[in-house]
Parts: sequence; structure tokens; C-alpha cells
Amino acid sequence: MNEHSSVQSIGGPRWPVVLFILLGLNAVVQVVLRVSISDSLGLDEAEQLFLSQWLVLGYGPQPPLYNWIQQGFFALIPSPVLALSLFKHLLFLGLFALMYKTTRMLVTPAAGAVLAVAMLFLMPEFSFEAQRDLTHTVLAAFSGMWFFYALIRILLKANGAKDFILFGLALSSCLLSKYNTLLLVVPMLAVAAGIGELRRRFWVPRAGLALLVMAVLCAPHWYWLFQHLGDATANSIDKLDLTEDGSAIGIRIEGLKNMAGSISGIAGALLATAAIVFWRSSPRKPALSGPEQMLGKLFRRYLIVLLCVMLGFVAFGIGDFKGRWLLPSLVFLPAVLCFYLFRCRKVTQRQLRLFLAISLVVGLAIPVALGVRVAAARPGNYKRLNEPYRELVEQFPVTGDFLLITDRVRVAGNLMHHLPGNVVALSADMDYFPVAPRTHQTVVLAWREKHAGRNAGPRQVPGRLLAFAKEQTGLETIEFEGVAMLYAPYKYGTELRALNLAWFRVN
Repeated sequence: MNEHSSVQSIGGPRWPVVLFILLGLNAVVQVVLRVSISDSLGLDEAEQLFLSQWLVLGYGPQPPLYNWIQQGFFALIPSPVLALSLFKHLLFLGLFALMYKTTRMLVTPAAGAVLAVAMLFLMPEFSFEAQRDLTHTVLAAFSGMWFFYALIRILLKANGAKDFILFGLALSSCLLSKYNTLLLVVPMLAVAAGIGELRRRFWVPRAGLALLVMAVLCAPHWYWLFQHLGDATANSIDKLDLTEDGSAIGIRIEGLKNMAGSISGIAGALLATAAIVFWRSSPRKPALSGPEQMLGKLFRRYLIVLLCVMLGFVAFGIGDFKGRWLLPSLVFLPAVLCFYLFRCRKVTQRQLRLFLAISLVVGLAIPVALGVRVAAARPGNYKRLNEPYRELVEQFPVTGDFLLITDRVRVAGNLMHHLPGNVVALSADMDYFPVAPRTHQTVVLAWREKHAGRNAGPRQVPGRLLAFAKEQTGLETIEFEGVAMLYAPYKYGTELRALNLAWFRVN
């Protein structure tokens, strides 16, 4: 077989086996790298550990599913860093498997499904940003892929009772992982309902099983959401940047720029690489027919509706977009791209190997880049994993059981990690997480300073932190037993990171 032979005639059982061996090795390398490079926690990691103090139906601006599962990992694995990294990379492996299975339903050769999985490494928002320091977004991407798999399964394979139960589970996973998965679920189902052939696959009595599963699994959180709607939406509304500072036209132009940047961050590198590698492939005739035409209509209309929704956000005055917000809505893009590629073009073995080689190089470069950005960080550009929390805690002047109150979730999670067994409270509007400081005789307030010299002294307690301590202890005035400033050099650096402490006793 020469190098220009069609990919339809190549591949075999070894392709997926080799693929998932490599993916498994990649996951192991990533977990080992994360555990070994730093024992400090990033922002999302620290938040997960901090919130693990409670098992509740809602966690403020995020749905609870990630927290619930992560708490199981914390219970089984003593090391929080290992528990966090292992859960995340199991989700990555699950998403890879779902991408493979979905694409196998859309294209004939196994090599096409292998290609779709490899394409994920050319989506930077997924392959780099999600591994760097994201949690809920990873589960949302997994859930979005699961939803798409279950939907395609019903449309192409079978629509029996177990298929609708699976669809209900996937739908529940979306709704309990991150609220922005609605940008996938609502447009996709609306488009499918508008296509007669697809609507008939769902218009059966057993489809009610999906709704029943969703209602049973989601109702408890929806009840909590109704009770705490302000807590759940305030942070998200702030991130949308609905301010009217500046001209209305300027805000909307900025919104268009951010929207374009978010889309290109997800799909730009993938589409550009695919265009370069496959542009010379010959077209097939007829391109799409029968069920293929129906699916093509679904994909095209969904992307058009999603784009219109995003343009509507811009017109409404939303000036800020983040690529991670759109990732669950576009995570299945490699499967759709391979669907069109293998149905409409004649892909050659040479083109396939070239694309896979590019993806392999990128996949190998990602863990190196993640490690270098921490180990080679320079003064003024230190990362969150460079912060020396273990070294600071080793200098703690207070021992025994105490309540620790701080003003930042990253500080809270990291101090919990290195001071296990102590209750940690956050001086923020989180009334749904009660603390009971009166059971502790000693209360420690902690807040950080970005830079400090060795001769710097303790700073004044921030007003909000002091007010929160008074509120939680019921004291009108607080007399501190001691204050201290701890300092330690950043990991892999020389610049100092400081942590202020002040402590008092509750009579």
C-alpha cells in the first residue's frame, strides 16, 4: 500500500489500542508531574479542598456534582494534590473514550475516530488551559461530550429504554456540572426538535424516562438553587461584565473581539491545522445522503443557533467572553469535523499520519510546558503553584486545635492542605456554609502580603477580616494575643512571599 492510499483501507484493531495506551501513559505522566512539581494548590484546586468541609446541595456559583465526586476522592486518597489530579485526568480519559465512541458512530474507519481524539490536543482551551487549573469546566466538557454521544446514539443506533436512561444521566451530568452547559443542551435539543426525522426518534413514550431521570437527579439542587438564587448568580453576572462604562458601540465591539478570541482559542488551531493538512484531499460525490444529510443539517443548524445566541449576548452588552465558557458547547467539534472530512473528502494515509504526528508533538509538549511554567518562573511572574505555603506553615506560631479565618479562597485551601484537622472559614458572603467558631478556644486570622522583606513587620488586620471574626465569635472587641509575619521564598525562586497572622482566644 503506498502512502497516498485511502485511509478507508488502513487502520485496524491496533489503532485504538495504541491510542489509549498513549493516552493512559500521558495521564500517568501528568499526574506524576503535578504531584512532584509542587505541593501548593492552584485557585480551583484550593477552592475544591476548602469546600470539601461541607456536603451540601449547592456551592454558590457552581453546581455541586464536581464537589460531590471530588469529596469521594479526598476520602479515599490521603494526598489532596493526588486526589485532585487523579480525578481530573480520569475525566480526561473518559472524554477521550466518549470522543472515540461517538466518532465511530459517525465515520466508518477506526482511524477516523483515532483522528478525532488526536484533534482534541489541538484545542488549547481543552488540552492546555483545562489541565493548567480548571475543575468544573473539565467535568462540563466531559458531560457535554457524554450528552452528544447519548444524543447521536439515539439518533443513529437505538432509542430503547436504556438509551433514554443513558441520555437522562448525561443530561443530568450537564446540568449538575456547570450552568453554561445550557448553551449546548438548549440549542441542540431545539434544533433536533425542528428536524422531522430527528424529532420522531424522540417522540416516543419511553423518552419520558430521560425526563424522569433528570428530574430525580437534579431536583434537590434545583430546590437549593431556588432558595439561593442570588448566591448562585451574583458571581456569574459580575464575570459577564454588564457595565455600561464607555460607549455602547465600543462595548459591543469589545464583546465581538472577546467572542472571536474565545472561539479561536477553542477551534482556531484545530481548524487551521486541518485546513493545511487536508486541503489537497479530493472530494467525494455524493457528499452526504440519507441519515448523513440529516446529521449534517443538525450540526450546521446548531452551530448557527449557537453563534446567534452569542451575538445576542454581545448585543445585550456582555463585553467579556471566556473560552472555557464555550468549551462544553464545542468540545465535540473534532467528531463533527471528522464526520465531514471522511464523508466528503478522500483522506490519504499520508495526511492522517501527518496530522497524528502534529498532535503527538503537541501532546508531548503540553506536560513540558506545564512543568516549565512553574519550575522556570521568574520574579514578578510567579505562578500559583510557586507559592510556598508548606514552608510558611512550618513557621506557624500557633499549635493545637484552632479556627482559621482568612480572606482568600486560595489561602484557605492551601492552609487546610498543610494544617489538616483545623476548621477554615472564609470572610466572604457564603452564608450557606455555616461555621461554629465558639467550639474553638483559639481563632487565627491569616492574610497575605505579595512582597515583604525580612525586616518587615506584621500589618494591620484588614477591616473586613476583623469584622467577620467579630461576627462569627460574637465579640464586640478583640484583644489579640499575638501577631506575626511569616515569610518564605517562592518555590523555584528567591523573592519572598509573606503571610500575616493574628490570633486571639474566645472565652
